[in-house]
Amino acid sequence: MQAFVDYFTDKILADRQIIWSPNVVANVSGTPAGGGQVDAAKKTITIPVGQSGAGSFLGKSFNISQFTNYNPGDEIWIRLLLTESATALLGVITAVTLKSGATDVTPPAANIILRSYAENPAWFELIIPYTLQSASEALEVLLSIKTAAPPQSTPEKKITWESLNVFNATDGYTTAIDVVDSGVRKAEYVYAFFERAARVSKAIDNGTTDNTQILQTEINDAIETSGELLFLQKNTILVKGTLNVNKRLAIKGKGTTFQIDNPVANKELFNINTAERFECSDIVIIPKAANLHPTSFKFSIVNYDSVLDHVTFKNLPEALYVDNVDGLLLKNCLFVGGEEGLLIGHIAPTTTRNVTVDRNRFESNSEKNIWARASNNLTITRNLFRKNVDPLLGHSKRNIVIDLLGETNDNLRIVENTFQSFTEYSVRFYTSNAGQLNNTVVSGNTFRDLSSSTTSGPILITGLNPHPANPPYTIDSLMIQNNHITNKTAAIQINDVTNLNIAGNNFIKEVGATSVAVGFILNRCPDPKVLSADNLYSSGQGSNVINP
Repeated sequence: MQAFVDYFTDKILADRQIIWSPNVVANVSGTPAGGGQVDAAKKTITIPVGQSGAGSFLGKSFNISQFTNYNPGDEIWIRLLLTESATALLGVITAVTLKSGATDVTPPAANIILRSYAENPAWFELIIPYTLQSASEALEVLLSIKTAAPPQSTPEKKITWESLNVFNATDGYTTAIDVVDSGVRKAEYVYAFFERAARVSKAIDNGTTDNTQILQTEINDAIETSGELLFLQKNTILVKGTLNVNKRLAIKGKGTTFQIDNPVANKELFNINTAERFECSDIVIIPKAANLHPTSFKFSIVNYDSVLDHVTFKNLPEALYVDNVDGLLLKNCLFVGGEEGLLIGHIAPTTTRNVTVDRNRFESNSEKNIWARASNNLTITRNLFRKNVDPLLGHSKRNIVIDLLGETNDNLRIVENTFQSFTEYSVRFYTSNAGQLNNTVVSGNTFRDLSSSTTSGPILITGLNPHPANPPYTIDSLMIQNNHITNKTAAIQINDVTNLNIAGNNFIKEVGATSVAVGFILNRCPDPKVLSADNLYSSGQGSNVINP
């Protein structure tokens, strides 16, 4: 039901109550009990004073085939519009039952909505969600008085079933009709066409049907209409090809799983071939088999200000390539399993800039969690690096690797992250390809390797060696400050870096560590540099090493 509330409140209607399919109530059946009186013609249950009416009910049977474009797997909402004389008791003494044939398919009570009706405060809407099993399914709705209903006090109670409507939630539009009687006026049939409403995918989520063609058609349709494609599927959507996005589009799931079955190595699920904003949220991407080597998204031309939010990348060998982007925001995502998680600037480093990696979880990528070969205005912040709870997945070797491809890169920020899993190094920079890295901040992070490795090092940064004859070196202007580092060996190792500032860090030797732990080791880091006295060292730390 939350999808219904969000979708129709936020995206389409100011007054959502009047958008329904044609009224299907013509005649109802009914049975009196517990002293209740049933008038099927008037669709009314009357409970006299002193009677409980327990067991009295009204019912309506109908076949879903009377509606067009209703298919198995579609989510529908069945709505009863009710009036009664003692409004406060409506949900207390009444119950609703939904049957498919002879089978009770009533959803849990928490999923059934009872709310006031805007057109008339004396009316109420009772809304029942259901997923169709057949395009010709026979359904029956029963409105009954609960067996535990107490005897009615003065005055008598009347409950009138005004109408019953059905809405196909899977369709993004409808020619809904409803009759509204406000008590003062009677509105005629209201038609609502939503050609620009979000498209809702009808991909088949059985895990075996290839949905490539239907998804490509839906993407193209959504681009030309609303610019938004919704996925409400609860199971796995199999895709064997690449899906192309050529204009602005937002893809929104509900934890929807896309399973890739593409034998071409490094072939992407989504090809983003537009400069316009692309958004994707709340989906899961996995390979169908361990021997496949697909990836998730590819930005083919320079793209601006796109967002990936709450996307799970699971067991993809190289989960996400980020190239040709300017202003990409990656947030609240999960990278789990596979070899490398996030790869930045590997194909087009000169056109990859202004990337923000914020509040993601990197879990058990065996080689590298983040591997950047371009870092112009790259911000990595508030992320968690840890081992996944799956016992078959181990610790990561390295969390963040910056390995520049011969370009000049300015303004790298690694701030407020938590590093808990690194068997080799947590943060590793080097410029073996003569790339230039300027203005880097590593600040406010927490480092503590929870693996069994006895030699893992939190930070290792190495400029080009041999370095230029005169400063600046290939890594210039580096600040490492206010980090909390629990170390087994050297907390910080830096080689061939100019304009270095190490200040305000806490160096805490890991309990039980057998190796010699020191705060930092510096090799060939010429003055000027700042090695502040306000760094804190726990007992057991060895002396810092500074070599010319």
